[in-house]
Amino acid sequence: MKKFINIWSLLIVMSILILLPHFSVAAHGEKAEKKQAELAGRESGYTLTWNDNKGRFICKKNGSKLNNGWSFDSSKKIAYCTGKNGYLYAKIKDGKYYTYTANNKKPSSKVFKNKKNTIIRLHKKNFYIGANGLINLNKGWKLNNNGLYTYYVEKNGTVSVKISNGKFRVWNGKDIRWDKKDLKNYKGKVYTYNEKSFFVNTNGNISRAMGWQESYFIDNDGCVKYYDDGTTSFRITKNGGTKALKDGWNDDVYVKNGKIQRSTIVKSGGCNYFVDKNGSRQNFKVKNNQIVRPDNSMAVSSGIYAAAGKKYPIDNKGKIQKNSTVFIKNKAYETVSDGSLSKQPANHVHLWKAGSVTEQIDHKAKTKEVQIPVKEWDEEVWSEKEKYICKKCGKYYDTLDEWEEHSGKTNHGNYEPAKVLLYTIHHPTADEPKYETTTVITEKAWSEWYQIYTCRDCGEKMRVRVIDGKPTKGDYDGLEIPSKKGFILNVFGEKMMNVSANKAYPTGIRIGEQISKDESYKRYGFSYFEKADNILLPDTYLQLLKDHNIQ
Repeated sequence: MKKFINIWSLLIVMSILILLPHFSVAAHGEKAEKKQAELAGRESGYTLTWNDNKGRFICKKNGSKLNNGWSFDSSKKIAYCTGKNGYLYAKIKDGKYYTYTANNKKPSSKVFKNKKNTIIRLHKKNFYIGANGLINLNKGWKLNNNGLYTYYVEKNGTVSVKISNGKFRVWNGKDIRWDKKDLKNYKGKVYTYNEKSFFVNTNGNISRAMGWQESYFIDNDGCVKYYDDGTTSFRITKNGGTKALKDGWNDDVYVKNGKIQRSTIVKSGGCNYFVDKNGSRQNFKVKNNQIVRPDNSMAVSSGIYAAAGKKYPIDNKGKIQKNSTVFIKNKAYETVSDGSLSKQPANHVHLWKAGSVTEQIDHKAKTKEVQIPVKEWDEEVWSEKEKYICKKCGKYYDTLDEWEEHSGKTNHGNYEPAKVLLYTIHHPTADEPKYETTTVITEKAWSEWYQIYTCRDCGEKMRVRVIDGKPTKGDYDGLEIPSKKGFILNVFGEKMMNVSANKAYPTGIRIGEQISKDESYKRYGFSYFEKADNILLPDTYLQLLKDHNIQ
């Protein structure tokens, strides 16, 4: 019996040992879950502790329970809304809004997708929602959907001020309403609130339309940016004061002699810019291969102009020159394929490689009718009526009967009706001279085309105008006119000649008196690398240049 009891006791002890870990794990799990809840809410000094009796989190900050209302973290990334005894009802974290319901530890989140750049009221407080649909708790002025500064967020993350329908309104938290601020003392002046200044019109309302109103300029954000007293232009400072603008660019306005320039062309850094009626910088426009003003589409004169984010050099012709060299006041400017200014440094030397041929133009010969005097001449007298001319012997007869008689006697079978030359009257030199009309050629037919060259180093393009024909006395009847300077390469990629922009050179090398490379470049604007190829060019070559109005 004693042995049986001992065995039974042993079984009981073993059972306890087996079950004990399970009780310990369960107790530990419950404790861990509670601890985990506390840790989950420990954000920036805040602690959330789950209360089983109420089925809600209790929110504490630095160990103290929060009471009715919102509490904001200094990082502006989180805010808590609690009721009595610190029970948590809502939270804002990273711009998202969370709500807590009873007996539910996991909150539901909400993003205000249909509300952007506006405000929303949550638990008696106004919050600003940005363009991304998230709540923004950061202090400062915020934009509405029209890009105007309209809402002001205080350091506690709530909106305290808004501008609507020209009225400046302040939040009355006690009565939960927006109270209008009286601005009658600011009519025709500016009212400044927290580093933003607003223009108050004669009706006492805040005017937001961009542009000059009286002496103040309102920017596109609805705030006053500049002030002009008639002789000097000023910037409005953060505290609502003024600071005189310096000559030159100030943001996008240009100041000359202390005043903002408007509706005119201003020159800065060698480039021309257009400023509109507000003084804002505007791009010139590209139209019909010209640079035109944006206000009246009038073509501009010689100079460099800012258009479409680029700079375009324009010569006296007023046209955009592509892949060329434009001379403005004897200074050369290279352009690229769209006619804008090249970005290559001034000391860059192009190595030109020949490419495709484009834009061939064939010019017909030009003629005109002239009167030439003839002092000694012969006057031909022809029959008034047609004769019957024998095709066999050439004799002619006045009537068909006469022809048939001739045909019967000679057996000649064919005739041709036509007028015949009866006789010639010779007019000697002593007589009064006669004038006759004749056609003369004033310009022989010739052709021209363009060939595209590419720089082997930088990839820029150059147009070379090629002229073939319109010869003068001599062998030179062809020219090539490069639009940019640099070295032209031969088919082997070797330097063949040094050329200047818009300086013509003959298409073929001729024999003549040799000169140095430097002398050739100085005289004609080009030189060959082979010493023997540099010669004095004859008058026929120079005449050819004149024929084509070149140099």
